[in-house]
Amino acid sequence: MAVFNAKLVRMVKQNLYMLKRQYGSPAVLCSLLDANTDYTTGTKVVQYSICHVRKVIVLPSRMWRDVVANVARISSNKPLAYGGEFSVGDRGFIIQGDDVPEGVGVKMDDWIVYRGSRYSVKKVLNVCGNVGWMIVARKHPGTPLTFHVTANTALNLLAEVAHE
Repeated sequence: MAVFNAKLVRMVKQNLYMLKRQYGSPAVLCSLLDANTDYTTGTKVVQYSICHVRKVIVLPSRMWRDVVANVARISSNKPLAYGGEFSVGDRGFIIQGDDVPEGVGVKMDDWIVYRGSRYSVKKVLNVCGNVGWMIVARKHPGTPLTFHVTANTALNLLAEVAHE
């Protein structure tokens, strides 16, 4: 593990705090824990870990058009080529390590829910150990956000939440 200068870590924390005050927005960090399928009934049971982050530094989105084509476009002797064109948007997020519980990290399988849209994590950069994470995430406009969560709170109450 790398050793970082204490002054550098303090300066990064101060800068992240200033950015959170200016550009901070609430978001939800979701992680897939387990997915099982009952083959007799066909039901799929999925377990998520959800972490509400009060202030995530949100960077501007970058949009462009992307084209997906099949083999017909590649071969030159076909007069028709089928494919699709759609908009792709990548957005940057910065999460400070103090805003998430101990032991929670950002992995490539995670996703972020911000303003009702799902963003899949494409790139993660760890900042000065666990001071924070710089994330590049891709928006999925047609993905439904319906998930059922059963969580134990700090007061040992069982709370069930359905988010749609």
